[in-house]
Amino acid sequence: MRAILDTSVLVADAKARPDLTGIEGRVSSVTYGELNFGIAVSKTAEGSASRLARMQRIIAVYGSGVPFDDLVAASFGYLFGVSRQAGKRSRTRVADLMIAATAHHLGVPLITRNIADFATVSSHVQIVPR
Repeated sequence: MRAILDTSVLVADAKARPDLTGIEGRVSSVTYGELNFGIAVSKTAEGSASRLARMQRIIAVYGSGVPFDDLVAASFGYLFGVSRQAGKRSRTRVADLMIAATAHHLGVPLITRNIADFATVSSHVQIVPR
């Protein structure tokens, strides 16, 4: 199955890491942005180094992120509207909607450990819990 992998799947520790057997996973460039943010806000040099090493391993496995281009942006606008009509006014989950928009545009499922983050758009994007 082709799918977009949510950041939550990629940063899960070894004990909680989901089984992705049979998944042809892709990563949104937005996820790489979230990972870079994590490096930037780490409180220690060791934490930054650990997060950087994890991101480098992820890039080595999944390659370049799926770009957030104009076509993905159109899906984002649509899903943002769906979310807003469902009563979600917060902009704190914008990155989640951008990642969901990547899956929506490609017509593939989104695999996540945090299905609640995508509840308002789950009728428009297949959300697969792992």
